[in-house]
Amino acid sequence: MAKRNNRRPGQGRCYTIQELSERRGVHPDTVRHWIRQRRFPGAFRDGNRPNGAWLIPEHEAGIFTAEEQAPRVAQLAALQDFATTVAVDIRSTQVTALERQVALLERHVELQGQIIEDLRSRLDWRQPA
Repeated sequence: MAKRNNRRPGQGRCYTIQELSERRGVHPDTVRHWIRQRRFPGAFRDGNRPNGAWLIPEHEAGIFTAEEQAPRVAQLAALQDFATTVAVDIRSTQVTALERQVALLERHVELQGQIIEDLRSRLDWRQPA
C-alpha cells in the first residue's frame, strides 16, 4: 500500500488522527473529540468522501520541536514553582490562624473551668455540713 501524501495545497504537512494522538500522547478518541470541538479549524477530510480520514494541518496540531518547547517549558516550571510557593504561604497562614483559634479555645476552656470551680465553691459554702 502506498504511503499517503498527507498534504493539501498551502497547508504543509498534515497529521492523521492516529499520528496526532501518538505524538500528543493521547487516545485517538480524544483527538476526534477535539475535532468535534473545532479545536483544529483547519482540519479536513481526506478526499471528497464523507467518511475520509481526518487530516490536521501541522501548524494547528500544536506539535513543536524541543527547541520550540523549551521557553514554554521554562515558563510552566516557573509558574509551578510560584503556585507551590503560594500554596505553602496560604497553608502557613491557615496554620497560624488555626493556632490562634486553638489558643482562644484553650483560654475559653480554662475560664469555663474557673467558673465551674467558683460555682462549686459557692455551692459547697451554702450546703449545710
